Amino acid sequence: MPFSSTAAPDTTDSVLDVSFTAIVVTYNEDRRLRACLENLSFVDQLLVVDLGSEDRSVEIAEDCGASVLHYDRLPVVEQVRVRVVEKARRDWVFFVDPDEVFHPALAEHAITIIKNTEDVGRIFFPWKFYFRGRPLRGTRWGGKKHKGILIHKDRCKLSADVHRGIELKDEYRAAHISWEHPAHHIRHYWIDSYSKLFSKHLRYIRQEGESRFNSGRRFSWSSWVRETGRAFKRCLIDQQGWRDGATGVFLSLFNAWYESMSLLSLRRYQKSVSTPSEVSSP
Repeated sequence: MPFSSTAAPDTTDSVLDVSFTAIVVTYNEDRRLRACLENLSFVDQLLVVDLGSEDRSVEIAEDCGASVLHYDRLPVVEQVRVRVVEKARRDWVFFVDPDEVFHPALAEHAITIIKNTEDVGRIFFPWKFYFRGRPLRGTRWGGKKHKGILIHKDRCKLSADVHRGIELKDEYRAAHISWEHPAHHIRHYWIDSYSKLFSKHLRYIRQEGESRFNSGRRFSWSSWVRETGRAFKRCLIDQQGWRDGATGVFLSLFNAWYESMSLLSLRRYQKSVSTPSEVSSP
């Protein structure tokens, strides 16, 4: 179950003298949205960016006291965030997905870091994936992970590339909050159904080619074979996907498929921007 909306950080002066903006981008996510927003009640400014939802997302956001911004739907959330971050009134900005539930006690840890360090530009929080309602123990998504959802908007660079949306400027560093309390983490209700798994990642694949090309990667058939195989082994063996039984095997196969399709997306994009001599031959 999501964290109780009554859970809140201690309202001492040490908490109140640091202010945050939270930005949540949503499209037809009314099933999870209320739990997400209620657990962000400690922020000074709550922005919900709606991409044309046809469910109760806007109604829920307004009921939770959020300011709702309406944008056209874009393929990936990074393209939205890079446009809307200028609306943040505060320097420290949380980027929270509508299917994530942030434990408010984590805010106190972040405030301690902010008040005691001068060169931190991004803070990573304990983060756990849930697949069809159950926490994952293994695979590339499972176990005790971290996610850097809190950034200082002047100390980071935002990109519209999928899975490469935030980069620290050279003079700043990241901080990580440890898994000190088993309940104090972000619950990421990642996927509720197999159909959502594929529809979501097919959308990402269409953007992966340009993103990987921009990061300096280039396609070759030998790397396609090698990286596809490595993706399966890494997910099932190295990242202990076997601990999740049949689900872990399936997700490891899915991970290999995603890597394969992303590399083919890279090939298509590479061909579109390169001269014939620069493109790997079939």
